[in-house]
Amino acid sequence: MQLVLWHAMALAILTAACGGHSPAATPSPVACRPETPLGARPFQLAEATALIGTYRLTTVTTNWPDPIPPHQSEVQLWANAPERLAEVKKFGYRPGARPLAGVATYGDGVNYVGAATDHTSALYPAVELVDSTLYLGMPDGLDAIYTALHVRTLSATGFWGTFDGSDGFSITVDSLGRTLPTPEGYFCAERLAAGFSA
Repeated sequence: MQLVLWHAMALAILTAACGGHSPAATPSPVACRPETPLGARPFQLAEATALIGTYRLTTVTTNWPDPIPPHQSEVQLWANAPERLAEVKKFGYRPGARPLAGVATYGDGVNYVGAATDHTSALYPAVELVDSTLYLGMPDGLDAIYTALHVRTLSATGFWGTFDGSDGFSITVDSLGRTLPTPEGYFCAERLAAGFSA
């Protein structure tokens, strides 16, 4: 099952193997720091629709044995479709409100849309907010592979927080044969298009 984490991890593994230089031509990341920016406020689920819009997402991994460059992508968020909201009430889905869905596009211009029959429609989106966590990839299966963005704060210019994820049943090994942990760190999402309502 193709999921969003593979693209980020493949880039990171390739970067580690090449001595810390990314082989992909990606835009220079905006400044992204772990501290909450001035003027940002705690995220509340009641204002989730304020996140509707387009963002430049920068993730900074902090738990790998060797430093890797920040990874950039673009994320678009919109109100979740009624058919999706009905679907997730069925047995087998992670509990929680799901007000937003979306899609991710990477720095090389490649859209993430999943496999040909998976995560390509309003019924099975590639990106989804569950309570205060924005999942890149679907978190509902036992073997789920995803990146989880835990939204902590937001403002008119973006939102910020920490991230972790799941590799499902897979194990990632770098060029030195070391088993790598599931990436963890912090992220910054810079608003690129309007949609914020204070």
